[in-house]
Amino acid sequence: MWTELNITHLLNAWRAGEAHAGEQLIAALYPILRKQAAARLHRIGPGQLSLSATELAHETYLRMLDQRSEFVSRTHFLAIVAQTLRRVIADLLRERATLKRGRSDAVISIDQLDPDQIAEVPQPLDIAEFIQSLEILERRDAIAARVIELRFFGGLTALEAAEVLGIGVATANRHFAFARAWLTRRAQ
Repeated sequence: MWTELNITHLLNAWRAGEAHAGEQLIAALYPILRKQAAARLHRIGPGQLSLSATELAHETYLRMLDQRSEFVSRTHFLAIVAQTLRRVIADLLRERATLKRGRSDAVISIDQLDPDQIAEVPQPLDIAEFIQSLEILERRDAIAARVIELRFFGGLTALEAAEVLGIGVATANRHFAFARAWLTRRAQ
């Protein structure tokens, strides 16, 4: 099994131009990427987007190829995955809405933002609206939006999100609580 240290070492070697490190890195990181893609599709709901977890992981991977110099560690890789997955899903939903000239059918409940904290939301939130709300939140409180992005799309823990953002865990939790309340209020 790949550890944080092994992946960080491979990331550094790949960034330095070692070709064999790139192949090993793909073998180590692609299953993580696919797992995150599957988790996001599961949260959105089966059949809501017309692609499989493998296809979503592949599209995300292709978009991430140009960012090789940005990866610092496994956690940082997962942060980039979160951001890229969000963009891929948003682009797919925009494309779908353009084709349909209407709303998407993909919905998500705010309580899915953190399985440890359940919020009662009267109606599920359309995933396209969720992404749009996240973009609005990003203009208001970029850190809160980033915490949600890292936790929801990247599957990072509060500790990992705090590490990526360079803030304390308590601060990350406060931003998460604010963002979650703001998104819940916006969904009602």
